[in-house]
Amino acid sequence: MLAIHRVTLATILTVTLMIVSVAASPVPTQATELDTPNNNGGRLLAPVNPTTGSIEDAEKVGANEKDGGWIAWRTVLGSSFVCFCTFGLINSFGIWEAFYVRNYLSNRSPADVAWIGSAQVFLVFFLGPLVGKIFDSGYFHHLIIAGSILEVIGLVSLSFAKTYLHILLSQGLCVGLGMSFLYLPAVSVIQHHFHRRRALATGLSAIGTSVGGVAFSLGLNYALEDKYVGFAMSCRIAAGVVAVALLVANLTMRAGISTYKVKSYSTGQPLSFAKDIDYILVVLGCTTCMLSLLFTSFYIQLDAEMHGVPTQLTFYLVPIFNAASIPGRVLPTAIADHVGIINTLIVSVMSSSVIILAMLSISFGSTTACIMISIFAGFCSGSITSLFTAVIPSVSRGPHEYGLRMGFIFFATGPAGLLSGPVAGWLLGPKFLWTRPIVFFATVAAMSGTLFLAARRIVAKKRGVWNV
Repeated sequence: MLAIHRVTLATILTVTLMIVSVAASPVPTQATELDTPNNNGGRLLAPVNPTTGSIEDAEKVGANEKDGGWIAWRTVLGSSFVCFCTFGLINSFGIWEAFYVRNYLSNRSPADVAWIGSAQVFLVFFLGPLVGKIFDSGYFHHLIIAGSILEVIGLVSLSFAKTYLHILLSQGLCVGLGMSFLYLPAVSVIQHHFHRRRALATGLSAIGTSVGGVAFSLGLNYALEDKYVGFAMSCRIAAGVVAVALLVANLTMRAGISTYKVKSYSTGQPLSFAKDIDYILVVLGCTTCMLSLLFTSFYIQLDAEMHGVPTQLTFYLVPIFNAASIPGRVLPTAIADHVGIINTLIVSVMSSSVIILAMLSISFGSTTACIMISIFAGFCSGSITSLFTAVIPSVSRGPHEYGLRMGFIFFATGPAGLLSGPVAGWLLGPKFLWTRPIVFFATVAAMSGTLFLAARRIVAKKRGVWNV
């Protein structure tokens, strides 16, 4: 068992050093002309005005481009498989939380166990600037392959884990690191293929998160409790499912942002981002939103169990949450393409604040309240997570900086994702005082909506339109 974890740590170190060396390598300043989106070996190139040589605004350039196509929709499909293996697995952590607290790590507090799931979220977001820079430099497929290897190895290694430290290293560190190399490139590349239907395409790709959340939640609930399957085999089955899904993702996704010819290459300038007040407000809004977003999915099952809700129902609360997020990823994003992405995001975040507050209604045996909260919370969660990435072009100067801007948002939301679960566990305390975390996270969600509202006013004033 010790040898397995040494191999895992060695793999993490090797892949990380390879990624860092790629990030540190010089970026070419010139590129040959392109006749297709991907005849440059998968390197992402920014659209350039052929007369002035300057990078055009994303909205002006993209408006005249083909909005979709076979390669674009195939990339959406591959991105959905990545979402299935990343946040689909993360959204099922409520199952792991309940299993660890009740059985496998019963000597540990809910806050200690929550660090495992929070570590995954933290790494996905905190490494955003590094992953974003590598993505903008054209190493899309390198990131996807490295992330696929790390996530599968982490899940296999988890099957041999016996202690809290081993689980934290395998499920928290190794799997989380793999997810960090997968998620940002998979959602960022969609922004390069679409203009008018950008929000819808992002929402469709994020359906993988919902499907993964349902599949992993249902499967793990039964497998972990089954004496013939157990913990170790459950982890190996999950590793096999993830390996197949990521193989499909690697075969279907393609890099490239346009079908026209480009004559130079450029990436965003990070220092200039601080001058964009609307972007800063969006970063702060995403950070506070992330702090509150994970609370319901991580704790709804435990909350129901502690209030005497029958086990036959509590097992289905997380799958219901994830199933409800499917229409949440499609309907609001389709509407957002018409009424504005930021406008839709504000409504979704404010609604999530009200739903979190509604968790106060859960009392002994209140099955109806648990089901309704899971449905509405899942719908809002699906909408918010889909619009998180789709909002980037609204506060960017062009597609050449999508990855880096998204990376800095991920970097800022990383600590929030890391602290969300443990803070909830700390507020909950050994006496399970549910009022404290519920009121706290509902307030944080309302603050997030206010920040998005302030950003919306600036963007609307810049563009002179209301549907932003």
